[in-house]
Amino acid sequence: MRPMKDSGIAWIGKIPEGWETCRLKNLADPLQENSFIDGDWIESPDITDEGIRYLTTGNVGDGLYKRQGNGYISQETFKDLNCKYAYPGDLVIARLNAPYGRSCILEDDEDRYVLAVDIVILRTLQDKRYICYFTQCPGYQRAVEDYSRGTAMKRISRSNLGNIDVLLPPLAEQQAIADYLDEKCAAIDKLIDNQKAQIEKMKEYKQSVITEAVTKGLNPSVPMKDSGIEWIGKIPEGWGTSRVGLHYDIVLGKMLCSEQATPQHTLGRYYCAANVHFGEISPEDELKEMWFSEAEKQSYGIKEGDLLVVEGGAGAGGCAIASRIQGEVYIQNSILRVRAKEGNDNRYLRYYIESMVKRNYIDIVCNKATIPHFTKDKLGAMPYIVMSLAEQQAIADYLDEKCAAIDKLIAIKQAKIDKLNDYKKSLIYEYVTGKREVL
Repeated sequence: MRPMKDSGIAWIGKIPEGWETCRLKNLADPLQENSFIDGDWIESPDITDEGIRYLTTGNVGDGLYKRQGNGYISQETFKDLNCKYAYPGDLVIARLNAPYGRSCILEDDEDRYVLAVDIVILRTLQDKRYICYFTQCPGYQRAVEDYSRGTAMKRISRSNLGNIDVLLPPLAEQQAIADYLDEKCAAIDKLIDNQKAQIEKMKEYKQSVITEAVTKGLNPSVPMKDSGIEWIGKIPEGWGTSRVGLHYDIVLGKMLCSEQATPQHTLGRYYCAANVHFGEISPEDELKEMWFSEAEKQSYGIKEGDLLVVEGGAGAGGCAIASRIQGEVYIQNSILRVRAKEGNDNRYLRYYIESMVKRNYIDIVCNKATIPHFTKDKLGAMPYIVMSLAEQQAIADYLDEKCAAIDKLIAIKQAKIDKLNDYKKSLIYEYVTGKREVL
């Protein structure tokens, strides 16, 4: 084993003799201008549909350049703001949000770029691939997070980022490590992509099972008829059509209330859009609190078996059945509470809504070009299939069992992905810190 020495950095530990530590800013090429600089402050009105490609921190993945977004700035804006160019092959580091201090190497989608102010350009004579791998180490990212500030969105200043400790092997070893990790990580990523593709197929299958059951029933030999509704298609002859609001009571939650309006108002936990997803509701100990009057508690209270539907935002239409309710819980006005009238089943409606959401019904009726709002009126007006309560319950029972089995398989695949990601991180750490040697 090669001789080792203490690095002086707790999360790194011992490093090979001949390797050094330095500050991130010292990686910058001293002979180049603008070798360690922030991007530019670009206001939203300055972003256009053509011109010089504008990249944000969303384009900086953890070791991966992300091709997303379509923002540009004009040549005139570039000159007026005295912007700085970035080029394919530049190493860039994000100062905003987790993973903290993540970096990537820009690819050649364009011949030049303008970067958002929360991205740092690092031009260096060192191997950029090695640095990019180093910034994927959890210890480095924790160190960057420790120097980050902010509540809603944490960011680190360029000055503090520049003072983060990094590890610097001789250039030849940097290149050898990067070559080795390029090959090994590509193989791991291929396995991960394969698992992700299988998960997507399972999700597609799950949605087809749900849609088939809620619109066609469980008897494949039953005579069918046209429902007269494009979103539904053919349905069994004995079924009819209506709208959701005639079969379910729908209540929108209370507007946020951060102050005690009267001495009679008391604090209560509440569900909001962030707490509700398809088939899943946040545990009650994760809920926030706000002030409710006694009358409001009567109006907005949740009981076991209620269906909660997300009213607004990217998750509009997401829904789940409230179960294992302990104590008093209420709803905020980003949530609709749905209760079945006689002869209807909340579980069936939950699957029916999921089917409609996955077929883009919500996107269209809510105009996804803006922030979507699946209002009480829109839910109430949603086309609905009329059948007996026994048939609804049988469909819900079938889907509970079938979807649970599919979800179990998806969870197994996701666990494999998590293990592969953990192995990849461990492999990167072992080699960029010299614990293992490229032979």
